[in-house]
Amino acid sequence: MSSSLRWWVSFASSSEANRVITEQADRIRELERRLGSDSSNSSRPPSSQPPWADRSRAPRRSSRTGSGRQPGKQPGPGPGSRSLVEDPDRTVEIEPGCCAGCAVSLDDAPEAGHERRQVVDAAPAPAPEITEYQRVSTTCTGCGATTTTPDWGRGPHAPIAVTVRARASTAHTRSPAP
Repeated sequence: MSSSLRWWVSFASSSEANRVITEQADRIRELERRLGSDSSNSSRPPSSQPPWADRSRAPRRSSRTGSGRQPGKQPGPGPGSRSLVEDPDRTVEIEPGCCAGCAVSLDDAPEAGHERRQVVDAAPAPAPEITEYQRVSTTCTGCGATTTTPDWGRGPHAPIAVTVRARASTAHTRSPAP
């Protein structure tokens, strides 16, 4: 047996050895605890971590439960929309100036139909001002062709449109109080 091994055997049998082992075990636990701490589980800022450290974030834990539905449009009927009102506050008729078939004036031509679109605008008063635009179709007395103005002019480009002023007014009324 070598001299260093004899020293260890004599050392290990004493109460001093137990104390040293206990101190070393405590020190090892403290060092392992420090080694396992990082900015996510201690009060240290993230900038104190070395650049090579794993900075992956913990998974998000939402308190909301999923509905089970897929994202996007759900199956079923089409999108909900406002319906046209029967008595708008203002009506603007958009009539064709001349026949699309032969370019004859349609001033005295009979109407062949209407297509309606409405714009909802929030006036300063509580009730919105609804303007209905009617695009008139007329039948040419010269050739019998039915003509409708190809565009809505300054009117809406959808069956129901809400103006910027109405949307801003709605957003303003929904904003939280300061």
